[in-house]
Amino acid sequence: MSGQQVWIRAGDICPRLDNASAPCAADEAGQLAEGQVRLTITTSGTEVKWSVDTPCVASRFRAMYCLDASCGPFVLRFHALGWFEEIFETVADTVARMEAILARGDRYFASRAFVKESEFSDSHMPQVLRESLERQNPPDDYCVDCAFDEVSSNYIVDRIGSKSAIGRVWGTFTSSFPCQAKSRYGDAVSAAYKKVLDDGQPRYDQVLAAMRLPDNQVHWVPYHRVIFPSLRRQGLPAVTIVSEIAKVEISVI
Repeated sequence: MSGQQVWIRAGDICPRLDNASAPCAADEAGQLAEGQVRLTITTSGTEVKWSVDTPCVASRFRAMYCLDASCGPFVLRFHALGWFEEIFETVADTVARMEAILARGDRYFASRAFVKESEFSDSHMPQVLRESLERQNPPDDYCVDCAFDEVSSNYIVDRIGSKSAIGRVWGTFTSSFPCQAKSRYGDAVSAAYKKVLDDGQPRYDQVLAAMRLPDNQVHWVPYHRVIFPSLRRQGLPAVTIVSEIAKVEISVI
């Protein structure tokens, strides 16, 4: 976002020289780490950026007071083990959410991936998932295939569709972050595969996971998925997943 950008430190707006250039990425990371809050105000919206687990309480309150004179929508971009991004239309909703985050800022994350099984009738289900369920034969371009590997006793990503959520963000190489079976993320998201295969029925989940993006930063990624039982790799147990990045009904902070 471009526009008027200020840094708030210890509750005070930091002075900036007219000829000062924007801080580099390393400088910005250092400012956030010491508890500063970045406020960016434009005619098309306002962004508040900070790191939750820093001594930034006074600066966050100062940022809240500045919102009354700012334009919406309001983007909250905050770091807690990874980057969250939330968007609100009104000042009241934005302030309420900032206060809630402040109250929960010391929350311990027991996991970096949260999975919520949902009903197929859920109105939040993205259209591509709904259409895949209706057809019971999801389009290959939108699918990720995972087959059980007997040697490692893990589900290994076998193929990534170019239009899948993984394919659009990380590409179709099966070595990217979401494809790493030996990780806390891999363990959490693959736990449902055996149940799907045992039941022989699709399953719909909402997922919120801290994932390393191609920019090498960790972001909390919300997505929906439908897991279909299938057979690949010479008849070994396998699943086919259709997923879409979209807002989920999971709140961890």
